[in-house]
Amino acid sequence: MISEEDGYSENFNVNGMILAAGAGTRLRPLTDNTPKALTKIYGHSLLDIVCNKMANAKVTNIAANSHYCAGKISEWLLEKDDLDFDIKLFHEIPNALGTGGPLINAKEHLCKDNANYFILHNCDIISNINLQELISKHHKNVQKNPKNLVTMCLVDGSEPRIVVDKNSSNIVNMRDVLNIEINDNHERFSYAGISCFSTEIFNYLPNEVNDYCIIELLLELMHDEQISVGSYITNEDIYWNDIGSSSCFYDVHKYILDNEHHELELLGCNIDNKHDFWSDCKNLLFLEEESKQLYAKNKLKINNNQRAILIHDEQQEHHFVVDYFHSQIAKILQNLFDTSHIIKFTAELLKEQGSSRRFYRINFLEQFDHDLQRALANNSEVLMISSKDDFDFERFIEYGTIYRSHGINVPEIYGVDKENHAVLMEDFGDFSLYDFHILNAGDDQSVLACYKQIIDELIVFQNQGQLITNTLASLRIFDHEYLRWETNYFLEYFLHLYCKEDLAKLKNSLDEIFAQLAHICLNETNQCLIHRDFQSMNIHLNLQNNSQVGIIDFQGGRIGSQFYDLASLINDPYVNLNPCMRDELYLYYCEKTNLNSKECLKSYLAATLQRNMQALGAYAFLSLKKNKKDYRQYISPGLRLLIENCQRISYIDDKFKKLLEIVINI
Repeated sequence: MISEEDGYSENFNVNGMILAAGAGTRLRPLTDNTPKALTKIYGHSLLDIVCNKMANAKVTNIAANSHYCAGKISEWLLEKDDLDFDIKLFHEIPNALGTGGPLINAKEHLCKDNANYFILHNCDIISNINLQELISKHHKNVQKNPKNLVTMCLVDGSEPRIVVDKNSSNIVNMRDVLNIEINDNHERFSYAGISCFSTEIFNYLPNEVNDYCIIELLLELMHDEQISVGSYITNEDIYWNDIGSSSCFYDVHKYILDNEHHELELLGCNIDNKHDFWSDCKNLLFLEEESKQLYAKNKLKINNNQRAILIHDEQQEHHFVVDYFHSQIAKILQNLFDTSHIIKFTAELLKEQGSSRRFYRINFLEQFDHDLQRALANNSEVLMISSKDDFDFERFIEYGTIYRSHGINVPEIYGVDKENHAVLMEDFGDFSLYDFHILNAGDDQSVLACYKQIIDELIVFQNQGQLITNTLASLRIFDHEYLRWETNYFLEYFLHLYCKEDLAKLKNSLDEIFAQLAHICLNETNQCLIHRDFQSMNIHLNLQNNSQVGIIDFQGGRIGSQFYDLASLINDPYVNLNPCMRDELYLYYCEKTNLNSKECLKSYLAATLQRNMQALGAYAFLSLKKNKKDYRQYISPGLRLLIENCQRISYIDDKFKKLLEIVINI
């Protein structure tokens, strides 16, 4: 809410739109697998910076579009729990909507709370332009001329394609499209990527959501004299930068270092002087030792641990980050390629999961002739580094090779460095089933169709398992002892350590129930090859190839209950499908496998309880013992699933009522 005390003659509401769908190809490798909007300046993403500046200008509701790596922007929003404004994402899948389509797509949100105006801000603009002054200028323009529905912020830039009439301060031409004779009363400026619109503009824009250019739409309206477009011209003291290239990215950091008192105006917040801004930069270029010495004189900043240096090669006009702590990766790659040649590459640390393994996305910056040339033909590969006491390392290699040979879509293994417990493999990208849920929230039909496709692949995996099990030398069995280990894991870490329940008392109450559960899973259910952790984070979808299903984290495979993987898939606390969808998918699986759904229900629910309890035990263990606090957010949905499935199995077998009584009273 903008009020009279802010320098205006009347009260009005202002909303905002952030254009954040860009891929940022000129910022690579920073944007190889990260949306441009989430690249960071001093630890603050571009998206955070624009949101902060809009909030400081008292913008009430914010819309942001996304396209490239949209799932990561959704994750960014999910982590926000202290916002002073309402922000809504508009994913543009499969195609981006230009600069005009996003406005039409977000019309309802931009007009929310009867807003009079909204700010349109490109996500990649860093400046100390005062948004409240822009709003004030637009408000005054509207008061002078009601047809002035847009005020564009202009700078003295390198692309002076906007023509302004000096007398009226109105824009008379853009991109030299209109047939306007230029005279001495005209001046040229560059568009700053920031505008203020009256919401009345929607009366003149198309209703259909499509790929539009906002400049072209405005030019049409100006040509027909339906609207006029005003200007807000910045002064010489304004800092403005379009983060369109590595040099611009470099210059912003340098400017802030040289002018630290401007940080609040530029970023919308203060920076932490102790923050190493490269700790957030996971894309690293490794250079030969002599190059490090040569470029060191151009260093921008070194943190206290000598970890990272931003360097500028003036001859090549490139900007590099060297991270001394990741020389291990360079050595591993030299071992894999059996070469002393310095391999230049970028490495992005991928999102950590529950294991101690580390995964890096590797992009090679040069090609050379070698047996592993096929690996370099792709855009990127993934390097897994395991600890030396990882007993599943050898299984990962064995299972990955054999699964692949039987047509199971797991990542192809390109090379193995056993000395360093490292594997170079195919990159399945970042788009998981979890991301699919975020992008398709509320679209039950799309979600169901996707899950049915995954269940079809699960059935193929189970059928192929009959052949695979004969060739796996280290194959384990989900026997009675291991089933009891899972339930004891739940008992000790979740019920006892996390929920503070009495351990001895619980053991006496639940021992017989857990034994019965293991008996059902082992003796009353078909046994087959299972993945063992078949959930949304471990299932990737290739949108470029008909949403082909890819499976990762497969080294835990073993012989177990036919329903265990199905239970993991459709009773997943990460995504929490509604009960009707879970029932439909269970029936679909039974139909496709020629099973009687009523006769198998108890076996399915028993496997589901096993999986529910294993997951809760893992979340408690990871948060309490490994200090991975993020897993706590899945405990509540995991517990709801356990209670619901305890209720269902109790209707069939009253032996489980004691377990229901315990979990329902936690």
